[in-house]
Amino acid sequence: MSAQFDTDSSTAEARFEPLLADRMEEVMRVEQRAYAQPWSRANFIDALHSGYQAQMLMADGNVLGYFVAMKGVDEVHLLNITVAPAHQRQGWARFLLDALCLGIAAVAVAYLTWWATAFTLESYQFNEMATGLVVIPIWIPQATFVIGCWLLLATVLDELLTVAQGRRPHYQRAVEERHARGDFSADV
Repeated sequence: MSAQFDTDSSTAEARFEPLLADRMEEVMRVEQRAYAQPWSRANFIDALHSGYQAQMLMADGNVLGYFVAMKGVDEVHLLNITVAPAHQRQGWARFLLDALCLGIAAVAVAYLTWWATAFTLESYQFNEMATGLVVIPIWIPQATFVIGCWLLLATVLDELLTVAQGRRPHYQRAVEERHARGDFSADV
């Protein structure tokens, strides 16, 4: 994923790369500068060996930031998120979190969409009928849920691509536009 983030204070061309053991020196330099109690090299190596999701945000050969996330059963734990001190307060942490959260949402919604579609197709193939006053094929009301799942998946993927291109997601821009008009009513 590559992006040119649209902030006034930063115009760096950024891209995500896997955080690998051979780039550990760069990551450790950032970690040491960013924290009073930094992760050790062993913490990072253990995370990589355990198969945790670890990505670096790079620009011009420099590490802007990185995150390490552990997938659990039905959940993801963000173990470490760091922005290099020289690049802090420029929106990169928000960029990292938006990309991570939208990536997780895309996987979850894709899974939901797959199974909802399969379930509805199975109802169609077996000609299941609804019980009650109106006896109709059950796939008809199920199809509305499937259509909603596909629309949600398209929306989440659109937001993920928006962030990947370095633009603020629509949900963030909507809040900023509302605030610019002096409307803070939804924040209460």
